[in-house]
Amino acid sequence: MTIEFYSQQLPAHADAARQNAMQKFLQMGWPTRKLEAWKYTRPQFLQEKNYAVDYSPAFEFSQQQNIKAISETSVEDSSEALVNLNHALWTEGAEIRIPAGEKLVQPLQITVKAVAKDQARFLKLKISLEKNASAEIILNYENSREAFISLVIETHLQQGAQLKFVQQCQADAMHYIHHHVQQAAHSHFQSLDLTLQTKWFRQDLNIALQAEHANCVLKGIYLGKEKEHIDHHLCINHEAPYCQSEQFFKGILTNQAKAVFNGKVIVAEGAKKTSAKQKNDSILLSAQAEVDTKPELEIYNDDVACSHGATVGELSTEALFYLISRGISEVAAKNMLLAAFVKEVLDESSSLMAAVIDERLQKF
Repeated sequence: MTIEFYSQQLPAHADAARQNAMQKFLQMGWPTRKLEAWKYTRPQFLQEKNYAVDYSPAFEFSQQQNIKAISETSVEDSSEALVNLNHALWTEGAEIRIPAGEKLVQPLQITVKAVAKDQARFLKLKISLEKNASAEIILNYENSREAFISLVIETHLQQGAQLKFVQQCQADAMHYIHHHVQQAAHSHFQSLDLTLQTKWFRQDLNIALQAEHANCVLKGIYLGKEKEHIDHHLCINHEAPYCQSEQFFKGILTNQAKAVFNGKVIVAEGAKKTSAKQKNDSILLSAQAEVDTKPELEIYNDDVACSHGATVGELSTEALFYLISRGISEVAAKNMLLAAFVKEVLDESSSLMAAVIDERLQKF
């Protein structure tokens, strides 16, 4: 498939910003493995088919307060080809704005509705929490088969704002998510990514800690089987002193599934007293499963505390034997060990998600 196909999908009313974004995409072309950020991932599914743009309503919200539709938005050139493609073809957008001091009592549930086969959907989401506001947002994807979903998210947290963002993917589709978070002083961003079922998944999550005492905690669980491909690229920019960050992802892969984890921390000059932790652990249940993990630290300042680590291994035969010797069936023992391994990422409020993970692990 030639990339010019997508230029034909531009709406008739396309403004200069959309046209410029499309030209940038056409100039850049599809990401290739010559790019370091795409060394282990190729968007082959997007190149092999001509996906027609789907204009049907996409977002469904559990509440309408603090939410408005976006009819147009200013976009800047991106260094990512697929972000430029989203800028050119986006069909629906929504803005969530929580006023200063307001605290959402119930989580805001956002559902991306199912997409028809061989259809592509390009969406935008803006999230703004004003000073000392707090909220929990849960993003779910309905099951779509042989479809492509592109979502660009922009999140802005003002001073003292707190956001818990949960994303759950359990759909046999191709997903590209680009999420950029900007944090002011004393703000807190906590994310939990549950990639439990997909065909092809790529997420770029970029955090900018722009003022003192901003902090973020990024956690995730990925489960892959068959030929599923899961790629998490995280980058945290410590731009100010006294900021903290944590990355903690765990995964289980079987059959011919493949996962990629790239966690990067950049500590800018002058960002003293930075605290940054990274950890990625994976279990491979078959010889054909594969994980490419790459934790990175880029430090331009002294007086910091930064650490990173990654492990890849098999299920413990000793622990499995111990449980079986206590009268537990091999299947049940295996599921118990796998569940205990990944659930270390979850907190006490995630009991419903733990049940979903248990159900998925029954098929491993």
